[in-house]
Amino acid sequence: MKRAAVALVMLITVHAGSRLPQPFVPADNPQNPSKIQLGRYLFYDKRMSVNGSSSCATCHRQELAFTDGRAQAVGATQQTHPRSSMSLVNVAYNGLFNWSDPTVHSLEEQALKPMLSTNPVELGMSFIQADFIKLIRSDATYRPQFRLSFPGQPDPYTIPNIARALATFERTIVSANSPYDRFHFEGDESANLRVREAGRDPVLPRRRPVVLSLPRRIQF
Repeated sequence: MKRAAVALVMLITVHAGSRLPQPFVPADNPQNPSKIQLGRYLFYDKRMSVNGSSSCATCHRQELAFTDGRAQAVGATQQTHPRSSMSLVNVAYNGLFNWSDPTVHSLEEQALKPMLSTNPVELGMSFIQADFIKLIRSDATYRPQFRLSFPGQPDPYTIPNIARALATFERTIVSANSPYDRFHFEGDESANLRVREAGRDPVLPRRRPVVLSLPRRIQF
């Protein structure tokens, strides 16, 4: 538990010392530590799938930069998808979240796609929505966590709130501290040595820090 708590604090504070700007957070889904923790728990919970075989983490594996390493993703029912699973690293800064549907403008909207889609089936939650809602109302972990994550709501146990929690966790998946980042943005010569030893570039020129200006969202 102590290690998980430390990791959670790191996730929450990662932007404070980062060279990346704060990501856009919708006004109707403010971040809080409980919601981040809830989203992480949901992300790895295979009970969200129609047959208990898959979770969000099945197609977005941390050791593979939150992808699945496949050319084409495979859903909970073993249905092959037409596309691969996109990486979730720095997804908080995306303006688009779905390769096949440009009308999806937020992580909250995107989270509903793999949860509920039926063609193709990804998690297949559309077939077990009622059962999963019953589960989160009664589960010893979920029951208090939803209350803490969505204070003031008389009934926080909803599909939209599941998507909100997942989106909140996904906004913490940030990478901005690689050796290249440290040399390129901060002039850390020791980091440059590590990059050169890895064979990326024989010599990397020192650059001035760059301030990123990213659109909060793309309108159609």
